[in-house]
Amino acid sequence: MAKVQMESTTFKVFDYVFPVISVNVSANGERKVRDVLGTAFSIGGDVFLTAGHVVRNAQESQTWDVSALVDDKWLAHDIPETELLDDHDLALIRVSIEHARAFQLGN
Repeated sequence: MAKVQMESTTFKVFDYVFPVISVNVSANGERKVRDVLGTAFSIGGDVFLTAGHVVRNAQESQTWDVSALVDDKWLAHDIPETELLDDHDLALIRVSIEHARAFQLGN
């Protein structure tokens, strides 16, 4: 059996994985998480990939965001644009999260 040696690497998981959340909005505009619907992953720039059913469920809840951990606080980010790829249960989300990083394959 071949042995695989892996280099020890530390990374911040929430620079790569972003919860898709439904929120309740109070009269003063404060947003509180109602439910975590799934996760989204940056594929470069301000475009994120998630499951199509996550976006469909989010759209049913009417008020939803992508959340990001910034300075130990979860911040909600508005989603100005989505595209469903129903044949593959995928969706693209456009959202601006400054510190988002995309996974990279390679050595």
